[in-house]
Amino acid sequence: MLIGICSDSHDHIENIKTAAAYFKTRHIGRLIHAGDYCSPFTIPLFEGLPLHGVFGNNDGDKFLLMKKFDDIDATLHGDFFSFTEDGLRFAVYHGTYEEITRTWKNQERMMWLSAATRMRRASKQLARQSPSIQEASTVLPEMRCLPFLIPPAGK
Repeated sequence: MLIGICSDSHDHIENIKTAAAYFKTRHIGRLIHAGDYCSPFTIPLFEGLPLHGVFGNNDGDKFLLMKKFDDIDATLHGDFFSFTEDGLRFAVYHGTYEEITRTWKNQERMMWLSAATRMRRASKQLARQSPSIQEASTVLPEMRCLPFLIPPAGK
């Protein structure tokens, strides 16, 4: 499955449009946003993508953000969520709670995703943890966007 990761879109409409268009052409199976959308008006720009997100420390009206996610059939998980893909666990949050970092960061076969994640480092870490994952390149460094491929289990 192709998964897209981004964070810190900070109301930058052109970056969001560029990232969304790129992810749509790649037919990603999941888009993870690690927070800091800032204003709810940016969320419709992600429409048509399988968006899963968490709150960031600069997000404004959280109630309206939740509504905008619902409007485009996306999922806003609150401050934290985790999932497993091809035997690799992912933990996602913006990076604002030290307790979460200490609890999850050193888990075996865990890919830790937060706004503080440096995407090239994350790509290299993924490739080391699971040889079937292809190292990816950064699409928009100022918005921290990264696509990477996780093939189906057993491939």
